Amino acid sequence: MHTSDFTAVFPSLIGHVLGGLRSCFQRRRGTLGPRAVFLTLITMSVLGHRSYSRALHELRMVLGRELGWLRKEPGRSAFCQARKKLSPAECLSAFAAVRASLGRARELPRLSFHGLRVHAIDGTRLSLPVSAELAKTFGCPLNQQVTPCPQAGLVVLWDVGANQPAAWEIGRYDLGERAAGLRLLSHLGTEDVLLADRGYPGLEFFQAIRERHAHFIIRMNTTAVAKSAEFSAFLASAEHEQTVLCAPLHNGERRFPGDQPLTVRFVRDPANSERVLATSLTDPAITAGEFWAAYAGRWNIETAFREGKQWHGLEDFHTRFADGIHQEIAAIMTFIYLTGELEVEMRRKVLDRVATGDEPAESATTFPYRFNRLLMADITKNLLCLAIKDPQAIEREWHYALATLWANRDRVRPGRSYPRLCKSPRGRRRRKKPKRKTEKFKDS
Repeated sequence: MHTSDFTAVFPSLIGHVLGGLRSCFQRRRGTLGPRAVFLTLITMSVLGHRSYSRALHELRMVLGRELGWLRKEPGRSAFCQARKKLSPAECLSAFAAVRASLGRARELPRLSFHGLRVHAIDGTRLSLPVSAELAKTFGCPLNQQVTPCPQAGLVVLWDVGANQPAAWEIGRYDLGERAAGLRLLSHLGTEDVLLADRGYPGLEFFQAIRERHAHFIIRMNTTAVAKSAEFSAFLASAEHEQTVLCAPLHNGERRFPGDQPLTVRFVRDPANSERVLATSLTDPAITAGEFWAAYAGRWNIETAFREGKQWHGLEDFHTRFADGIHQEIAAIMTFIYLTGELEVEMRRKVLDRVATGDEPAESATTFPYRFNRLLMADITKNLLCLAIKDPQAIEREWHYALATLWANRDRVRPGRSYPRLCKSPRGRRRRKKPKRKTEKFKDS
């Protein structure tokens, strides 16, 4: 995809989204059907503000004829009433339609592992506005000492190669990550490999991935009380790697569905023998260092959670009913997805400069460039606003945006690591070491 091809997308981006939504939303009476409501929520996330009036006005300027808003856009109260008719299932289908129509970032993944597409899965908690309906639907943690605040559990399947969300599930604050992850595995294919942390390992989870003909690289919990017999035997041994066959039945009890044994390869970290990975990739040509280097890509989903909460309002909800939480999360995920479509052009720019000899080949493989994600999100917002207001100036702004992102690039240095810092005030107090008591000597 050349720059001119990608530039042509932005002036009609809202039209692309509209075309993708037309197939999944049925027409309803009135000027505020589910398609118009979801487009308004996307516009709110794109423009980076929380005003119903401005989002509705911007949509009328560009899609007034299509939505039937030629003379005047709907009011705020009408929009609030229309939001209650948009179901969470329709929001998920709308995101799937947008993802199907704009899949350029998946064509050039920034990270792959032996020809496999890399995905990661993880969960987080979201703070919600204080509301009786939200508290009843999502629940409140029992360890809160001040005013009970509702929280929701969010489990996301993240496309690490495209740096975009693939699917997600929202539930109560105590939503089980493994149970939700089992339901999200339907989005994996035969050429995918899944990365997960110590909250997911289990023979049933491994078997569910293999039934999808996908692969996994998952860190094992070496301190868990319940361990499989095969994993316990590996921990007791001094071997660095071991490939075992896990039978579906053990001592007369079924451990995972199916009748065929499950092949699992355990790999220790060369730098720390207490860290162990479990993988379905049994090729002996793949070394332990390669597995752990690929597992480091799981941190991209942690970065995505931080960006969503700090920059995109993932915890800045202003709705007071449960379906509204699903709507705003879907709109935010859609905007993050569009940001990934901009990032792929920067990766193509690096490859073009490598091809012309302006950059060494290591810039695209061994030592890649890292681009400013906050600046990229801000540029995506500006480009989409400009596509609505002045489509004629989008090409000039697009080239300026590429130059700005390239000027603020940062090369990933090999071997550099940063310590993990606890940002929670309660966590800092818990980890704070007590002061040593010193004896006071009196003058004799």
